[in-house]
Amino acid sequence: NGSIYPNGGATRATWYFNFVSNIWERLTDTPGSFYSSVVGYSLTSDWDPVSKKILVVGNYDSANFNPADGSWALHGNYQEQLHGQTGALDPVRRKFVTIGRGNALIYSVDSNGAVGARSSLGATGATEIQNVDAPGLVYDPVSTKLVAWGSGGSVYTLDLDTKVWTKVDALGTVSPSNPYIANSYYYGTFGRFRYMPIYNAFILVTDIDSNVFVYKLPGATTPTTPTVSLTATPTTITSGG
Repeated sequence: NGSIYPNGGATRATWYFNFVSNIWERLTDTPGSFYSSVVGYSLTSDWDPVSKKILVVGNYDSANFNPADGSWALHGNYQEQLHGQTGALDPVRRKFVTIGRGNALIYSVDSNGAVGARSSLGATGATEIQNVDAPGLVYDPVSTKLVAWGSGGSVYTLDLDTKVWTKVDALGTVSPSNPYIANSYYYGTFGRFRYMPIYNAFILVTDIDSNVFVYKLPGATTPTTPTVSLTATPTTITSGG
């Protein structure tokens, strides 16, 4: 869901994009109770590698989308998702976390991708990242922590076992541009901060007219691509006749 041109209202539409054909395909719309015409764009979502579904927390319910058959399933939990939040799933601990604009919530997720009731995250440490408007938030499978970015060169990591935020200061001088504009209600990073497994690094896009940034946690290394050597022994086959 998102705001659509020209009136800024929300949409129920669900779309696939095919990178091979460069074509968009419209699928089943989001379910009714999951959607609000006023705040239908107040959604948080993430991919669940266990259930192979996309988890979504909406304004009036939570749901998941199954890319295998293009179907939606409602979970029946009133959630009241708020503006300015971003969500990420810890697929190992089976917890879905949303933060932003002073709110920090946590949800349990079962093996079928159903989002359970919410509760306060209750984290300590460098919690100032929770006050940022729609920060970037992703799961890092190497450190097994959630990683968040709001502005500047630093990032924040969240250990869900201890529920402690840690600020990680930048080691270099490169600092991404600030995605926020004074008196703007809808600016933020949302899903434009993502983890790239092949590089063990994060990619960030703050503006269509600005540079793209890449970040690695201190000590992170690029995974080594395995090499395979094959040898063959010549064999002579003689057919009988």
